[in-house]
Amino acid sequence: MFLQFIYREPMLRYRCARVGERLAMEGQLPLIYGDGRIQIGDDVRIGGKNTWLVGSRVSTDAELIIGNDVHIGFANGFNIVKSLRIGDHSILASRVEVFDNPTHPLDPDARLRNESVPVEEAGPVVIGKNVWIGTAAMSLRSVTIGDGAVVGAGSIVTHDVPPNTLVAGSPARIIRQLKPTLP
Repeated sequence: MFLQFIYREPMLRYRCARVGERLAMEGQLPLIYGDGRIQIGDDVRIGGKNTWLVGSRVSTDAELIIGNDVHIGFANGFNIVKSLRIGDHSILASRVEVFDNPTHPLDPDARLRNESVPVEEAGPVVIGKNVWIGTAAMSLRSVTIGDGAVVGAGSIVTHDVPPNTLVAGSPARIIRQLKPTLP
């Protein structure tokens, strides 16, 4: 608790464009690479051993926007070239990975030259409000996960997920519709 107030929280606030009130960090600081913009809402809980690449080597316009009352579990990884937005009241369990880009160029010659992924190959990822993403799930580029959706553990999301649906599998497929509890 002492380290959070004296070291961890001030260091995270220094790195981010905005950090809301009542931040709770459950372990060490997220390992953050890149010069992209990070905004964190109020009442956010962040687990330990997270790694966030926000524009590293590719873009300084990358953004990570985390809404209010969001829980980001243990050992999550975000690789962002354009944008990742996480809506209010969402839960990302442990070892969730989100990529808005293919992480390496698709061109084999560019990979041999150790070039960065072109920004044009990235597509923003949007995680809606009140979404639950299960342990070890993965979301790929240009995907929107609708409000109230649930992504099963170990799933790989390659296409948009409609609101209030349960998806699972590799690639993730709709299992059933969920009944919304809030208007």
